[in-house]
Amino acid sequence: MTPRRIVHLISSSGFYGAEQVLLSLAKGSSRLGMSCSILCFEDVRQRNLELFHRASAAGIEAKYLPCRKRIDWSALRDLVNRLKDLKVDLLHTHGAKADFYGLLAARKLELPVVATLHLWSHTPFIVRLYDWLDALVLRFFDRVVGVSEEIATEMRQKRIPQRLIRVIRNGVDLESLVFPGNGARRQTRRELGIKEQSLVVGIVGRLTPEKGHRFFLEAAWELLQCIPEVVFVIVGDGRLEEELKVHAAALGVMGAVRFAGFRQDVLRFYEAFDVLVSSSLREGTPIVLLEAMAMAKPVVATRVGGVPELVRHDETGLLVPPRDVRSLAQAIFDLLKDQARRERLARAGQRLIFEEFSADRMAQAYQEVYEEAWAKSRSVREQTQSGRRISWR
Repeated sequence: MTPRRIVHLISSSGFYGAEQVLLSLAKGSSRLGMSCSILCFEDVRQRNLELFHRASAAGIEAKYLPCRKRIDWSALRDLVNRLKDLKVDLLHTHGAKADFYGLLAARKLELPVVATLHLWSHTPFIVRLYDWLDALVLRFFDRVVGVSEEIATEMRQKRIPQRLIRVIRNGVDLESLVFPGNGARRQTRRELGIKEQSLVVGIVGRLTPEKGHRFFLEAAWELLQCIPEVVFVIVGDGRLEEELKVHAAALGVMGAVRFAGFRQDVLRFYEAFDVLVSSSLREGTPIVLLEAMAMAKPVVATRVGGVPELVRHDETGLLVPPRDVRSLAQAIFDLLKDQARRERLARAGQRLIFEEFSADRMAQAYQEVYEEAWAKSRSVREQTQSGRRISWR
């Protein structure tokens, strides 16, 4: 029997959370016997090949579609032709741009179509406008998956029908997770100019407003008043980099902060940290936390989005309110001063990820959603062929 072919469609500007989830899902689905390919809209002004290279290395077919402007009808024609050539059984879209083009192409070809909503942004205005339009488009999908209960609630608030909504939490590909070991810890610290005996607090993610790096830096200032030898490492790039460096200098903490930039080898940075922090103001189910916890790193995170579903306070990590610098600093301080507690939380967090947040569990849940979409598509075709009224359920 020929495996069913799933095509994932995304517009990608880097290798961030959505791209990581997509690739882990494609690998997990392949292990379940499905054939998976990735189509990525290419921004001709800023070529991004990271997803292509990683997918190819994992044995997943990946191709780019040129898209020269926000509405590019030639890109839609290319997409339709690619889907025809690939003999697709289902299209799975990720992100507003992919949702728009994907829905049009899927309806043209009478394909079932599923979307994953990773996160809607609240800033800036133009992005909020795209998200509002995305909510309109998603009402016409066969199924829409939110990566947390909070995102599912937001979908309902934007009038996406409940019958379309499913919740599937992100998973991490445990089979490809490499544990670098103590050698990587020493090497990474040496590269960053950090002494081996220093306490290191790290944060990983794009340098954008919703990641809350300003609060991380302000918490760093508070901690340095109590533990002067702590070093803070920021891994990631983005449009706020210079602004954050200015803020760090104004706080007087620049000497204790390392801006490491974007890193493909992020796993060895986790190894160098004593505590990993997520100071986000909005989140889905963050891959950074999944990876760090899988590697038995103690975490402090803000209580936003799907974070409390994996960081359970004082069980698998510590939770603090978003934007609360004092609480963030106190939680980090508590872990830095208590190695036994760090180890207890790290072990429990690792066990939770391995038991409940693997890519294989995620892929199995998506396969059930695909089956629902296929069943709905068959029903629609049968009703259309028999001349009966179509019911979009």
